[in-house]
Amino acid sequence: VFVSFVPRLREVYAVYCQNHDSAVAQLEKYMESPEIVEKLKNCLFKSGKEESLVWSLNSLLIKPVQRVLKYPLLLGKLVELSSQSDAGYKHLLQALEGLQTIAQDINELRRRKDIVEHYVNREGKEDRKISFRSLNKKVRRLKWSLVQKAGFRAKTVDPKFEEEEQRVLFMETLLTSLIKDTQSWMDEVQRVLRSKESLYDSMSHYCVEDTACLADYKSCLKSMTTTCKEHTQRVETRVLEPAQSLLALFQNPLHLIAKREDKRLDYDYFQSALEHAEEPEKIKQLREECLQAKRNYEALNAQLLEELPHFTSKAASLSTHLLKLLLQVHYVSV
Repeated sequence: VFVSFVPRLREVYAVYCQNHDSAVAQLEKYMESPEIVEKLKNCLFKSGKEESLVWSLNSLLIKPVQRVLKYPLLLGKLVELSSQSDAGYKHLLQALEGLQTIAQDINELRRRKDIVEHYVNREGKEDRKISFRSLNKKVRRLKWSLVQKAGFRAKTVDPKFEEEEQRVLFMETLLTSLIKDTQSWMDEVQRVLRSKESLYDSMSHYCVEDTACLADYKSCLKSMTTTCKEHTQRVETRVLEPAQSLLALFQNPLHLIAKREDKRLDYDYFQSALEHAEEPEKIKQLREECLQAKRNYEALNAQLLEELPHFTSKAASLSTHLLKLLLQVHYVSV
């Protein structure tokens, strides 16, 4: 049974355990609201006292995380108490190996997420406090980047990641252009209205006798101003502001892409330094630094490869929706 369910267990538990900490953090925010706390208590009470001895939702959330780590212990004990001649011994070993792999994969996924959250939470703090060590790393990375661009050193390449990176950059450029063009159009509408108002002021000085013409022009100008303001307001609230909010969401992915590039440069640098090192102590130090750089680079690279396709897909869908809304607003106004 365990052997047949290993792929499904990995799929379900990996996602759950990876997002457990975020769920707990969100729950803690909800617990600050007495109204939400009361509703949660009612839901837990309605679940039936005889069905569960655990009344804290936080405790319920941790159960699957604890359970998946207990499966290998259970199977390990069964292997220990079984004989190699038993009919199910081979399957027990397969199930144990599969569940141990799941536990290792879950730990790796959580480690990746911890690294991502670490860099996201540190965003902006590095700029406020630059130490000599961080400055030295920046200079080294810049130098190594120039060396690689010049073709003097090999560069670690991941074609799949580069494809996803280009998609993100394309979507950011598209949104930036949409915001810029929409804002320019709104500014142009305001400029035209100001020019019409200026023309009316001039006409009122030179067409004193033709009051009927002035009145008609003023009435048309008032109607046009009202219509244009209503139209630009709809464009601003339905298209411009949502587009600006969507563009702001690109900040973290782009920051992580930049961090991934930093870690790639570190990894390539230490690899090259290790190849040219001669002293045993230096080799030992560089090997440890290279291993750490490799782990950080691969963790960020893998996490971005997992998350970027979902992000760009949603961003593309929302961008298309915003373009349709823009056309719809213009069509309704016309």
